[in-house]
Amino acid sequence: TFDPKAQATGFVIESLKDMRSGVLAYLVLLDGTLNQGDEIKTATATGKIRGLENFLGEKVKELTPSSPATVLGFESLPLVGERFYIGDLPETKPEERSEQLIVEENKENKVNAVLKADTSGSLEVLSQVLGHLVVVKDMSVGDVTDGDVKRAVSSSSVIVGFGVKVNKAAEGLAKAQNLKLFTSDIIYKLVDAILGVRVDEQ
Repeated sequence: TFDPKAQATGFVIESLKDMRSGVLAYLVLLDGTLNQGDEIKTATATGKIRGLENFLGEKVKELTPSSPATVLGFESLPLVGERFYIGDLPETKPEERSEQLIVEENKENKVNAVLKADTSGSLEVLSQVLGHLVVVKDMSVGDVTDGDVKRAVSSSSVIVGFGVKVNKAAEGLAKAQNLKLFTSDIIYKLVDAILGVRVDEQ
C-alpha cells in the first residue's frame, strides 16, 4: 500500500527533449501524490511540474502510484534509473549509507528472479526497485517466452514482468513446472508479489 500524503518519490524510466514542449520524463511513482506545480528533483536535475499525463496519455492534475506517467517541467534531462523526489532531496550521511549497504548485502532471504520489461529503461528501473529483494539471474526486454521459463526453472527463480505479456508456450510450461510468474503494469504490485514470496519461503 502507498501513502498519498507521503513525500512523492519514484524512478525515472526514460527522458527526452521535445523541441516544442521541452524536457519530458517518463516516471514510475512509488509513493505519495504528484501534483501539477510541484518542485521535482533528482540527484542531477530539477524542475517544476508544468504538465502531467497518465499512462493513457491523458492530461491530469495529480497522479497516485500506478503505471508509468509523463512529466513535463525538468530544466535538464534526468538520468534513466535515477530516483526522483518532490521537495528537497533526502539527506543521507556517508556512514549511514555504507551501513545500509552492509545490511542489504547480509540479507540471505532474497529471491532468485528473472526480470522482463517492455523497454530497456523500464528494465533498469525494475532491477533497481527490486534490487534489495531479489538476486537477478537474468534480465531482458520483451514478452515472457518459454526460454525465459526454462532459465527460471534452471536457476530456481521466479519471473517478474513489467509491462509485458506471457506467450502461450511460456504460460503452459510455467504451469507444468509450478513456476511463480508475476506480471503487472503497476510496479508496486510486483514489489508486493515478491514480498509475498519471501514471506512464504520463511
